[in-house]
This record gives sequence, C-alpha cells and structure tokens, in this order.
Amino acid sequence: IHHRERWAGHTAAEMHRAYLGRVLEAVQMCVRQKKSGGNPFHILGHLDLVRRYSKRFLQIDEPLGHPDLVDEILRTCLEADLVPEINTSALRQGLAEPMPGGAAIRRYVELGGTAVALGSDAHSVQDVGAGLQQASASARRCGITRQAVVKNGHMETLPLGREEVPRECGIIEGEVIHGP
Repeated sequence: IHHRERWAGHTAAEMHRAYLGRVLEAVQMCVRQKKSGGNPFHILGHLDLVRRYSKRFLQIDEPLGHPDLVDEILRTCLEADLVPEINTSALRQGLAEPMPGGAAIRRYVELGGTAVALGSDAHSVQDVGAGLQQASASARRCGITRQAVVKNGHMETLPLGREEVPRECGIIEGEVIHGP
C-alpha cells in the first residue's frame, strides 16, 4: 500500500478490502499462537493505515467501509486478547481523525472491547505524544474506559480517565516503549 503504482487501476474500496484481508490474516495468526500457548502480541496497530494512502494517492479521506471485515478483525482481536491502537499520526498527515476512526472504535465497544492503546507513532522527537489527549478524549466519547500499556512485555490496562500515561508505564511508540 505504500507505493503509488500499486494503487493504479484500483478504487479506494478495493484497496481497503485487500488491506483489511491481510490484517485479518495477521490477527487470526495471533489467535492460533494464543491457542498453542503463546501470545507474543498485545496491540493491533494500523487497523486502517490504508486510509493514509487513500488520502495520499487518491485524495480520498473516508471511513474504511467493509463492516464485515472490520467486525471480523475486531472479534478476532478480542479472541486473541489484542487491543487496537488509536494512532494519532493520521492527524499530522491531514486525515480528519486518528486511525482507526470513531466508527471502528464504537463498533469495538459494541462487540465487548473496553481498552485501546494510544500511540503518536512518532518518527521525530517533536511528535512524541502528539495528539494523545485528543485520542484519549475521542476514545472516551466512543465508550472506551481503559487504556492498554505494555511494560516489560506484559500488557496491563489502566483507567482511561487520566490525561497522560503514568510515567512508570512509558509511552508506546511503534515497537519501542519509552519509559522513565
């Protein structure tokens, strides 16, 4: 999805469906690993990363669509004990809302989800933590009550009512945990 030439001849809807199919395969793999006694992943990042490239390559910023796939991904996340990450980098790149958007998070809550991870996906120092308060407020409006944090390889959830991640838990940025 990162390369313009792959979008040639395809609609945003086609690219979204293809991307979501790959995300579903990934979360299904996590279920299989959990059932065999492993659980190496805690957070599903970039549920709708494809929206960024729809905006970049097709000048389209619209919700994901494909509720059948989104539902299956979210149900499978719950089965695998994965929480979705609300990624604020979309806000810095001109999208109207974080990734995933409010519709996906509200659906996650309807399916029984209570926690999300918050990440700014910073690739530069000035972006560390950017948009996290906005993402936290958006998550609360969608019905999320808990924030997932990973410390020493283990996930725990904290009440979302806090405006900041406690210093001792660190801030999750991609695959790196920035702690005290």
